[in-house]
Amino acid sequence: MSKSGFGSAHNFVCSANVEKCSNQSCECDRHFVTQIGRLLSLNPADFNSSFSYRLGFNPLLSCTKAVIPPKRGQPVRADQCCGTELTSRYPFFSLSGEIGCCRSQTFDTAQFDCCDDGRLVKKGSRCRREI
Repeated sequence: MSKSGFGSAHNFVCSANVEKCSNQSCECDRHFVTQIGRLLSLNPADFNSSFSYRLGFNPLLSCTKAVIPPKRGQPVRADQCCGTELTSRYPFFSLSGEIGCCRSQTFDTAQFDCCDDGRLVKKGSRCRREI
């Protein structure tokens, strides 16, 4: 279980976690809270209280899943994650290797290769070092 709290400047802090997994979990929560706070402070009118559990909102009944059409009968579900930072990772559909991840962007593996520095190059091209 991760530990969190608010620091002296009302910052969400995770320093009480000594275990790596707990700290990563807390950092994920911290990033989420920070981003939500930032978004709401920029435009408070975007907050819609009708979507609160307290007022009876049930996402299982009210929300629909975004479905990507199956390709050649493959199951429709995200099966890989992409991103280099724990707080910015996201799931994606690899389609059995047809879609790959290069640092923080997905790409068509039939058309591109991923270089060690995160650049994409046309399939078969060499990754050149930038000076």
